This record gives sequence, structure tokens and C-alpha cells, in this order.
Amino acid sequence: MNLLAEMHQVVNDLGFDLDHLLDEEPDAALGNGGLGRLAACFIDSMATLDIAASGHGIKYEYGLFRQSFQNDQQIEHPDDWHSMHSPWLVEHHAQQILIPLGGYIEHSEDVDGNYNPMWLGWKTIIGIPHDYFVSGYRDTTTNKLRLYSAVASDSFNIHIFNRGDYIKAVSDKIASENISKILYPSDEVLTGKELRLTQEYFLVACTLRDIFRDYAEVNDDITFLPQHVAIQLNDTHPALAVVELMRILVDEHRLPWEQAWEITQNTCAYTNHTLMPEALETWPVTLFEKLLPRHLQIIFEINHRFLEEVARRWPDKIICYPRCL
Repeated sequence: MNLLAEMHQVVNDLGFDLDHLLDEEPDAALGNGGLGRLAACFIDSMATLDIAASGHGIKYEYGLFRQSFQNDQQIEHPDDWHSMHSPWLVEHHAQQILIPLGGYIEHSEDVDGNYNPMWLGWKTIIGIPHDYFVSGYRDTTTNKLRLYSAVASDSFNIHIFNRGDYIKAVSDKIASENISKILYPSDEVLTGKELRLTQEYFLVACTLRDIFRDYAEVNDDITFLPQHVAIQLNDTHPALAVVELMRILVDEHRLPWEQAWEITQNTCAYTNHTLMPEALETWPVTLFEKLLPRHLQIIFEINHRFLEEVARRWPDKIICYPRCL
């Protein structure tokens, strides 16, 4: 905006120094990974090019880089980066999103005799969106980075509390809010793996709910979704978006599988940026079934149809099946 000199003068007239004032905003020491840097470039560049877009992530409560030294070793401590409450981060509590997790599948049929699985018994996690706005360089377009924090739908169980189990009375609240507590919890134990998978599902589920809410404001025909929405997935961390999109289209919008799959293929794009093990995640089937039973069904169906397509295209090369599983 070419107003730096004027800003210095205004602040000086008020008796302050602009450089000292800028130092009052703490650095959000969340690290500087390649994917994060890429996402920042996407949002910044698209705003500058006058392309409407939004980025989506999790609003982690703690960073990783408050450092100290003990016995000549660098020690990392959780950093409460948002303790001073940045004025640039705008909370939208009225747009909270309800996310199902866990539960089981009840096998049933619809009135026409078609298989109609029902996802039941799940608990609800609430996602609260917070927006950072990103302006383009010498441009009028402003895009947003939307970050979600997780809260429990039932923060306190009075019946358990009255029985004397005070810790268990708030266990659901603690478990839900752990989702947005810290980036990349250790996955060396099963609880860490469960938290990571829950984080990834929480992100894509909140994002897709937002996308569908915005889309419904301009079009009530879901079949035109690819003409209005493009979803870019970077590495495997948000790959569950494909499965969640299929679930919404098939289970909630009642589209036939083939039509839902075509919409999903034309809406989602995926880029794999590295071959490092942490970017090629795998999950135990038992864990997946515990947290996302309906999504596991959809993954099995995608794989089944893919293998059928392989057999149809190359009927004499069934030997390739093991490489396709």
C-alpha cells in the first residue's frame, strides 16, 4: 500500500516507535515445514492473481519450538503461541461444525432392497473455525486461511462426577480437545496413532462441511460441484477427503456410487511431494474400524471396484493383483 512512511509518522506522533510496536506481536513458532511453506505460497499467490481460494488447517494450541538446553542438549517445549490472542485471527463460533466419530455400522436395506448401511452410535466433536485473512500483493483480493479448533459436545458428565470418578467425568472433553492440542503427536504408541488419524479426519470433515455450506448458498444441485469447487490435497495427510466426500455424496445426498465417484474424481486433485515414510502413512484396519467404520467400508469398496477394473482391462495379467492390493 506504500504507506510505511506515513505509518511511521502516525505512530511517532502518538509517542511510540513502530519497530518496537511490531515486536509486540509474538512469532507463531509452529515450525516451517515444506508442506506448510507450499500452502502459504498457494494462498498468497492466488490472492495476488485474483483467484478466490481458501486454505484449511487445524488451530493447534501449542507449537513445538520453545527451546532450552539441558546437559548440552537442545530440549523442545510446547509453545503457547496464541497466549496473547492475535487480533488477526477471527473466531466464527456461530459456524461451528459437528463431526461424527466412532460408532458402528448397522447393516440394513432401503425400500427397494438395496444395501443401506447406517452409521450409528458415534460421538460428536465440534469444530470451531478461526480465520486468518491473506491479502494479495498490490491487489484487492483477500483469501483466508481457516483453522479449526476441537471442543467436546458434552464437556462434563454429571452422573459420572456424582459417582466420585472426577477425572472420567471430563475425559470426553479432554479427548476431544486433544485433537487440536499439538501438531504431530508421537505415533510410537497406539494412542498416538489414534490421535493422528483423528486429527486428519477432523481436518477433512470440517473442511468439507464448510465447502458444502458455501456451495449450498450458490447452487442447490450437488452434481455441479466440480464446476465450482476444486480441492487440492498435498501428501497423504488430507487423503481422507476423498473418502469423506464419497460418504457425503452417497449417504447424505443419496447419489449412486458411479455418479458420486465421478464427482469426487473431478473435484479432488492429489500431489505427492515426498517418498519419506511419514508422508506415506498407513493405519491398522482395526484402528480405522474403531474410529471410522463407514469410511473403512467405502475404502474397501473403492479397492474392490479398482481391482475389478484392473481385471477388466488386463484379463490375462491377474498376476498384478498383489501389487494392486
